Amino acid sequence: MSRISRKVVPFQLIAATALLATTIVGVQAQSLSNIADREIARRLARIEDARVAMEKGDELFSEGDYEAALGQYQAAVDSIPDAPLAADWKSLSEAKFADCSVTLAREKAKDGDYPAANKLVDGALLAIPDHSDAKQLRKHLGDPDRWPPALTPEHVANVKEVQKILWLGHSAYEIGDYDASIAHYQDALRIDPYNTAARRGMERVEMKKSEYFDSARDQQRAKMLNLVNEAWEDKIPVRTSIVDQVIGGNVSEGRYLSEKMNQIIFPTVQFSGATIEEAVEYLRVKSRDLDEFEPSPAKKGVNIILRTGDTPVTSQISLDLKDVPMVEALRYITELAGMKYKVESFAVLVVPISETTAEQYTRMYKVPPDFLSMGGGAAAAAPAASADPFASTATTGASTNLIQRQTALQILSSQGSARTMCSLAVERRAIRLLPEWELQSSRVHLGSSFLRACRVFRLVRVAFLLRSLRCFQP
Repeated sequence: MSRISRKVVPFQLIAATALLATTIVGVQAQSLSNIADREIARRLARIEDARVAMEKGDELFSEGDYEAALGQYQAAVDSIPDAPLAADWKSLSEAKFADCSVTLAREKAKDGDYPAANKLVDGALLAIPDHSDAKQLRKHLGDPDRWPPALTPEHVANVKEVQKILWLGHSAYEIGDYDASIAHYQDALRIDPYNTAARRGMERVEMKKSEYFDSARDQQRAKMLNLVNEAWEDKIPVRTSIVDQVIGGNVSEGRYLSEKMNQIIFPTVQFSGATIEEAVEYLRVKSRDLDEFEPSPAKKGVNIILRTGDTPVTSQISLDLKDVPMVEALRYITELAGMKYKVESFAVLVVPISETTAEQYTRMYKVPPDFLSMGGGAAAAAPAASADPFASTATTGASTNLIQRQTALQILSSQGSARTMCSLAVERRAIRLLPEWELQSSRVHLGSSFLRACRVFRLVRVAFLLRSLRCFQP
């Protein structure tokens, strides 16, 4: 290689080295520019996040959710970098944070949570040392006249609960639910024993109850006076309904049902505008519950069969009875419905009063005391008395001079009425159905008739004796 060529090579190396250095410097400068751009973009993104957080905090603050708003402002303060570019945003976020902290501190102080209130005031002064509201609140929290030291969160919660209960008690009083109102006021006194509002509310309730009890006393007094007045009433006897009891078949079963109905006592029987079906069903069901004399559960109660016939019964039954036998309750019901009942072997049959059947019944008739003497006029004329009243019939050839009276059956038959269907074989059975006062009246009539007959017999005997004495005169 020549000398010229040796000199050219170093210059080429130097030129290449310079070009390489220029290229490296250009690359480094471009890389630094990209990093700065990315950092600026990151900081702008954080500022945008802080702006969004502050907007969300403003919205929550306007809704009264100070806790959530303070969290958003704190996030905005933490997001904004300490750079001149974000200085204004940093100051704005710190101001919002301090204002929200002071407002939330006042709420905490109202609830009696003084430690939390002081902590929030410290945070506000840390963000903005010259915050006037924070300094003023710090001064007020130390004043016992403004914020009582004894105030606690539990006391504030109790006050709110008592207010809620007092509202409920007053509302119950307004709608007339006095017992519920008293219960609410008592709940308030359990929490606050010296609550005068609860006591005043109970006083108002008691005054309303007193007005009611005054009315109730007047009503009860009028009712009891009416009971006394009712005792002076001359009650009209209830017309005896027709009771048909079947004769024939299993008589003991019918008698058993009659005795059972006399033994079953209904404590109360109350109907108001009831139908005959409802009344009969009530007696049938209630008799099973009150039948304490039948040991067999299958035979408890009395079977009642209702047969209204072709014409429906539209009568309405209204009763108010106490301690009445079942037979009397059934009698009243059938009488008010215009029906009658028959005691059969295994059931009591309620039928219309106009229904006739082929069975033989025992019926009760009222007759005058001289009923049997009515047959004397229809008897055959007695023969003339003999001279010797003590002479025998065989010797005189004449019949006895006793008056031939007709029997009760002959008298009823001669009248041509429906009474001829009555059988004298059940006369004694029918007499047992008479009330006691009628039996006593019958005894009086029978006794007076017997006395009159004795007087007549004595007069006749005296007449016969006088006549016989005249026969023996010389």
